[in-house]
Amino acid sequence: MKKAPEKQAIFKSFALIDFAILNDAHQISSALPLMYKAFSGVNQAAVQTLSTIPNFGIVLGLVISPFLVRFLGEKVAILSRLLLTLVSGVLPMFASAYTPILNSRFLIRLSIGTFNSLAVSLIPEFYSQDEEEMATMIGYQNVLAWVFLTCTTG
Repeated sequence: MKKAPEKQAIFKSFALIDFAILNDAHQISSALPLMYKAFSGVNQAAVQTLSTIPNFGIVLGLVISPFLVRFLGEKVAILSRLLLTLVSGVLPMFASAYTPILNSRFLIRLSIGTFNSLAVSLIPEFYSQDEEEMATMIGYQNVLAWVFLTCTTG
């Protein structure tokens, strides 16, 4: 069992922001009509794939996550995942073609999927000694999940 960081705001922010990122899968769905125009040479079904392909990345990430953690160790696996998330998250800012954006959408969710199982247990793992703090952090997680669900469903 790991000892919780001494009520560090940075750790708490990371744990909550990372959980929020896990819940943002369909953020681009409302932008699809604009994307049809931006990718006028691409079939509309292919453009819609931009909002569905991330789900396959999550599934693949969940499958390979235990192997990565066992092979690289938890800390290196998390840092690798953060690096892949950074690179694949920034790529669409510089790419205007469909294929690089599709690949980056897949890779960002693959990287998030590799950390999904760790993120869900992160707060209970670090705050098991302080039940009140753990309950507070889990409450914040639930609020973030509700906010993202409300914002993404209209």
